[in-house]
Amino acid sequence: MKLGFMSDICKDIKHLKQSKYFMNKINVNCLRLFIFILGIGFFFTLSQILFPLYYSNQNQYFLFGLSKAQHGFLAGDWFVGTTDYTPVFTFLVFLIKRFLSEIWFYLFYFLLCSIYIWILIRISETIFKIKNNKTFYILLFSFIVFLHSAYFANISIDLFKINLSELLRDGFAGQYILSGYFQPSQFGVLIFVSIFAFLKKKYYLSSFLLALAVSFHPSLLLPASSIVLSYGLILYLTEKKYKKSLKIITFFILCILPIISFYFFFIKGINIPFDLHQQTLQISAFIRQPHHTVIEYWFTPIQSLKLLIIISAIALTWRKKIFWILLIPFLISLFLSIIYYFNHAPLLALLFPWRVSVILAPLSTILIFSWLIKNISFNKKSWLIFCIINIFFILFLSIYGFNQTYREFHKKNDQESLFKYVKNQKNKGVYLIPISLEDFRIKTGMPILVDWKSMPLKNLDILEWNQRINLANQFYQSQYTNQDFILNLNKKYNVSFFVVKASIILDANYFSLIYQDSKFRIYQIR
Repeated sequence: MKLGFMSDICKDIKHLKQSKYFMNKINVNCLRLFIFILGIGFFFTLSQILFPLYYSNQNQYFLFGLSKAQHGFLAGDWFVGTTDYTPVFTFLVFLIKRFLSEIWFYLFYFLLCSIYIWILIRISETIFKIKNNKTFYILLFSFIVFLHSAYFANISIDLFKINLSELLRDGFAGQYILSGYFQPSQFGVLIFVSIFAFLKKKYYLSSFLLALAVSFHPSLLLPASSIVLSYGLILYLTEKKYKKSLKIITFFILCILPIISFYFFFIKGINIPFDLHQQTLQISAFIRQPHHTVIEYWFTPIQSLKLLIIISAIALTWRKKIFWILLIPFLISLFLSIIYYFNHAPLLALLFPWRVSVILAPLSTILIFSWLIKNISFNKKSWLIFCIINIFFILFLSIYGFNQTYREFHKKNDQESLFKYVKNQKNKGVYLIPISLEDFRIKTGMPILVDWKSMPLKNLDILEWNQRINLANQFYQSQYTNQDFILNLNKKYNVSFFVVKASIILDANYFSLIYQDSKFRIYQIR
């Protein structure tokens, strides 16, 4: 008994050693994979045009997080008092701003770009059953880098007057995943990871990743929902797994339930008369963002090429799992878009039925290219030449992209002196600014009356935003001399400072000039 007992102990120790060795091997392999992903992501990210903080949509999506992190006096801005409709992203911005360095905003963009290119290569490899074909991997990597590169965008504009890079990789209506700066839409990368997880039969993980993408950017709800429906259909049709089909859909619904609840109970707002509710929808859909909602606005003849690419990819993947993942979201999007085209319902427009194209467009382009190159091979001598050419090609795209990024970071900003003055003075009070001066809030940390970029989502808040926009326009389109109007702005909205062009001289009876440069003046109400 004792000998047997000792023998069992020895076996357990042996297994433990083997297990430890195995775990160490897994850890080493994971580290190598992580370094590899970051390596290809480095050249991929470097080839793009990157923009400095705080750029374009960041002036809207970063606002709540920066306010919570006590950036300037943003806590006193009226927009910060409205409902935050990307709370998960806001929390991430808050953590970075409060506890880390701003460089982490760039690092998160780089990390998501790295995942993006790696996962697209893995999806293509899985779909076309590629094994150890180095030519395929190198060609596909080079193509994806080229497709998203600053060089391809600029050369296509110069030659064809069209940005072919945006045409082949972005969605319809000016919507996209990658944009050159960190924002919620970039978490659409998680949808590609979800598709790969599903292809590898990680069904619950794939549903969770879809829900996670939606939690960062709620506008991805329709694309994610249509994709999870395609997951369920695939399991139902091809594997006869009826219960599992319902389970992964139910699991997805449970994961997004907090998001849906948040929108219904916090963002919907109080009940208002039907005509006012319709007015808020009209303002949001057709006044603030027609470039995203009006089909006649964004669907130009050249966009038909994007549609053709998506349809071609669907046809090309017939009898493959991803066929349904492409087809179901495409049909849902097409059906809802046709309905909207004929009735122009603003609520339907704000669902953005065509947003699913941000997933379908890049995936379709890359799948078509993968199909074209899957059987290409070289002999030993040609292989060496092929590798050298690709190395120089990637280096060229990276250097070109870095140069374009450098120019963006060192571009002369006409508002820099203005922002610096306002930030340093820290004058208490609200600023009235030209509504196109969208980066004033974040660059100065000071509250403003309103700008065009940042619009709330609640019904009454939308009406308030529209009223403020009208007041700002009324001021800048008038002769700046209506004393009652100016006093009302000061009394009702605490507007104490007025930013105008340098050529505008306001009445000294009402205003004191406190700042002037070649582009702008700032007046303080007396």
